[in-house]
Amino acid sequence: MRILIDASTANMGGALNYITQLLQEIQLTAKGHQCFVLLPPQTSESLHTSMGWYRGPLQEDGPSIQLLDYTPRGKGPLKYLYDHLYLIPKLAKQCRADILFSSTGFGTWWSPCPELLLIRNAAYFCPLYQEHGSKQGRAFWSLLPRRWLSLFSIRMADFILFPSDAIRKEVACYIPLHNKRTDVLHYGFAHKSFREETSPPPILEQIKTWKSEGYKILLHVSSYAIHKNMEVVLEALPELCRMGIKFKWVTTLSREKTGHKALYDTFFQRAQQLGLSEHLETSGHIHHKQLHALYQSADVFVFPSFTESFGQPLVEAMASGLPVVASDRPVHRELGEDAFLYFETFDPASCASMLAQVLQDSELANDLGQRSLQRSKQFSWQKYTREILKKLQDVANTLPTS
Repeated sequence: MRILIDASTANMGGALNYITQLLQEIQLTAKGHQCFVLLPPQTSESLHTSMGWYRGPLQEDGPSIQLLDYTPRGKGPLKYLYDHLYLIPKLAKQCRADILFSSTGFGTWWSPCPELLLIRNAAYFCPLYQEHGSKQGRAFWSLLPRRWLSLFSIRMADFILFPSDAIRKEVACYIPLHNKRTDVLHYGFAHKSFREETSPPPILEQIKTWKSEGYKILLHVSSYAIHKNMEVVLEALPELCRMGIKFKWVTTLSREKTGHKALYDTFFQRAQQLGLSEHLETSGHIHHKQLHALYQSADVFVFPSFTESFGQPLVEAMASGLPVVASDRPVHRELGEDAFLYFETFDPASCASMLAQVLQDSELANDLGQRSLQRSKQFSWQKYTREILKKLQDVANTLPTS
């Protein structure tokens, strides 16, 4: 099967991890397929260097994985029109694709082959995002064209794939899906490579010192964004102080890695006002290969997001055997089931109560950690790749050209 993969937005974070893991599994376990992958130049260069995959002009009968540089022309809707009305259909014809896999959440309008569309950004469809963005002075109007383009892509695609049932239900509030072919497929997880020994993150020595002094380590792994809802944890922490709990809240926040710098600064100003400066520690951005050591150093993982399409850090925390305290959102219930403690999403008192239970009850913490570890075994990139290739093959074989 010849697959054209549009991964033109995979420049960092979850999108980059997704395409890397998927291609690795295709190469290892699914021989006979040829993948032409549209990527930002910096991503294709990085994958070419680290994985040895071919990078260059398209070769019809060349290597099984070919990385094609994507350089955007224009901005906003004009860029989208160029990419999805001209560039991607042209590439699909050039590589004689059997199937187009649009992994960006945006599809093409007139694909010369059947198209499977992955919807991956929950913020476009979450009313809470609009509400809280407005409260914090963020202009939500900039997301409206993306929502419209994503909804139009859903109308045009032959098959729609969602990483969680929670996001499928949110999308269904905007567009009827009963007449579309859809499915839910949870992302995978690379258990073996995640645990591979590597150089520890610099903050690990400090964490060891804090733990020797009796501090409990609360961990949050993410960049700063509105939907991460970190303010609710911040407002909960004074209650932990009043309870006499010694703790450090360690985050991987980095001012350079956020598009919300003013809100990022406000967050830390609020921490200072609450007298939490000595309790809040930032490691800065940490390479994915160093994360396992960071997770293993923690006592509890806290995940307060009010919207996510999946939540990969949750699986990382589970695979590290950490007890997890998460906001009570459908996507978190879907992933964690009975392995997590859940707090009312915007209630600092509820968040503080759940954290205190874990930090003060070692038996409960151990039980939750074991449940997390067991639940994490349900997520596998090998399983995910096998399932998605089957879906791609089915769509290519059974659906007419769009």
